[in-house]
Parts: sequence; structure tokens; C-alpha cells
Amino acid sequence: MLRICVIQTGRQSHLCTPVRRFSQAGTRWAPLVSQAVMFKDYGKPSEVLSVVSRPIEPLTPSTVHVRILAAPVNPSDINQIEGVYPAKPTFDPKWGAVAGNEGVAQIVALGEAVQRTSDLEVGDWVLPLNRAFGTWQTYASVEASDLAKIPHDQVPLLGAASLTVNPSTAYRMLRDFVDLNPGRYIPVTTTPLTRDYVIQSGANSGVGQAVIQLCRCWGFKSINIIRDRPTAADTMAQLKALGADYVFTDEQLRTIETRNQLKSLDGPIALGLDCVGGRTTMELGRNLSSSASLVVYGGMSKRPMSLPVSLFIFRNLAVQGYWMNHWYRTHSLADRMPMWTDLLKLMQLGQLRPAAFEPLLWVPSGDRMDAVQQLRTVIEAIQASSAGFAGKKHALVMDPSLL
Repeated sequence: MLRICVIQTGRQSHLCTPVRRFSQAGTRWAPLVSQAVMFKDYGKPSEVLSVVSRPIEPLTPSTVHVRILAAPVNPSDINQIEGVYPAKPTFDPKWGAVAGNEGVAQIVALGEAVQRTSDLEVGDWVLPLNRAFGTWQTYASVEASDLAKIPHDQVPLLGAASLTVNPSTAYRMLRDFVDLNPGRYIPVTTTPLTRDYVIQSGANSGVGQAVIQLCRCWGFKSINIIRDRPTAADTMAQLKALGADYVFTDEQLRTIETRNQLKSLDGPIALGLDCVGGRTTMELGRNLSSSASLVVYGGMSKRPMSLPVSLFIFRNLAVQGYWMNHWYRTHSLADRMPMWTDLLKLMQLGQLRPAAFEPLLWVPSGDRMDAVQQLRTVIEAIQASSAGFAGKKHALVMDPSLL
């Protein structure tokens, strides 16, 4: 695990040390100081990011002070820093914008009105509802209405921190496009009905791993495609351990043997999920059953997708795009909570595991390290991973005791 040490005016900042807080009017405390990864201009992350120390806004009756516990480093975070992501952060005239869109926080102080009118309490775990929240920081001041309280008993820290993007995307794509059949039994004959299959590219991604596990939990079968790589056999074994029914490389998917195998399945391939684009989209489409749906939610190959006209005319294929941020924009907290509750319950039961992260411990260290350079190294590795096979998922962890 990589350790990131932030240096402030020649002293090490104790980021995980509890800070005095206030929640009553008229009580004065020392200002709460946050360490934040920020940028004032869009550009290459290694050139525009810096770690700064800044006081957070004092409590008001309607606000809450939170301590960020962990925050994933997602491709969308990199795109946002570069200025090419549709969801834009808020730039403070003096400090700039805080990087990071996803994470989990803990309440450390409540405004007076929040104490009277909500069920929030100090110590609660919360998720930011704003998709450009700025989670790569240690503390923040936020309106209570911009937070969602979640249970955290027996929920892994990085599972909670990564809840709103990968598993939520998998959840919605499996629920919202096709009424998938899990294969129920007819009481009189005890004969199982055929269950539906889901085929997906990028199966070893965070979304892909969640799709595999949710299919297993909900009774669907999954066909999973990964890129060819030297470690393909290990990746296949890992995905099958999660519950994958079939795993193929993209080269294997193009063979006659695989196509014949998929044609002989005991149920239709009713839904396809694609995050790659290019030729992979065409191969997924060719293996879908009649009147199936293909959902495109990414384009990691950076190539235009190509689909034969015959799939639309003779197979009645439906193709739709999906962006999780758009779903959040059009759905209230009342719509989100049932989904998050379902996912958290599965995590508590051990049936939904988060993707494997390499934690970046943002804690004091005896060594004087350049925190900015350490973070740049991680981000550059993530940028390079799109062209290779050794990419890892990373997460900033502000409280390693919770791992």
C-alpha cells in the first residue's frame, strides 16, 4: 500500500486525528482545516493538481461537517480534471476545485437546525448526493440535504466508498432495460423455466464484477468477455469465483466454436452490456437473441462502435446508451435509497464484494514525501491502464483503521 504524507508549513498534518467540533451557537473552536487535492485549471492531472491546506466553512444551522473516510480514483475523475467530462466541478475563486466525485464520509458536527429536524447524528456514515462533490479531501462543510445517511455495520469501507458508481450502474442496467427471467419453477411439474442470459464486455471492470455478482444473486446467467492478456487464465478464474457462468476473451468470442456454444444455451441472451466499443460491440450484438437490448455505457477502446444493419432488421435489436449521472439527475433520494439499501444488504451478507482496490493511505508518515508527486504517479498509472492490461483500481483512504 502506497502511503501519501501531506506536509503543511514544514509540519506533518495529522489527518486521522479527531478534531474538536462545535454544534452549539456561541461556542468557538479552532477552525477545521482540510487537506485537499485541488486544481485551478483543466489539464493533464500531473500538471494541474496540487495538495493544499485550507479552512472549511464554519457551521451554519443547515450544514454538516464531515470527515472523508475513503474516495475511489475513477476514470471519470481523471476526465473531469482534464475538462472532458460532462459533470463539471465548482471552482472557488481562490482555491479552485476539489477533485473526486465518489466516496463515503462520517459526520463530525451538525448545525443547530440539522440537529432539530433530521435523524443525522455525529458518527453517521453518509454519501454525497452531488456528483461533483470533491471527495479527494479530508474534511468538508456541506448542506445536510446534500447527504444520504447509510448503514455501515458489516459494510466494507471501500464497498461503501464505491457504492454510487460501479454497483449502482450494474444494478440499474440489469433492472431498467429488460425484464429478465430468473428461471422459476412451475409448481405442478417442478420443471424450471429457461432463465435469461446477460452478455457483457469489460467483465473484469468494477461494473463488470458487480454485474456478475448481481446476476448470481438474482438468478440470471452471465457471459463475460475480457480482453486478451498474458494473465487471462487468472482473470477468468477470478471472475468465475465471483459467480460468472462463462468467461471468454474477445478473440475467443470471434471463433465459430464459441458462437456455436452460445447458440446452444438453454435460454436467450436477452441483454448485452458494452463498455468497450469498436469491434467488441459488433461481436456482442451478433450473439444476442432476437428482440434483445444492447446497452452501451462506455467506450474504452476509443473507437466508434459498428453494428450490422441486419441486427436491427432481422433481429429487432434495440440499442441504448446509459450514463449513471443522468439517472441521478432525474431521480430523487427517495428513488435512490431502495437501490442503495438493496446493494448494502448484499454487501452485509457477503454476496456483493467491491472490486479489489489498492489503498492509498493518506496518513502521517515519518518520511517527508512529495504527496503531489505520489498522487500524480497513481493517476498516470490509471491513465496508462486503458492501453494495457495491468491497470489497478485505487482509492484514497483517510482512515486505515476501517479497512
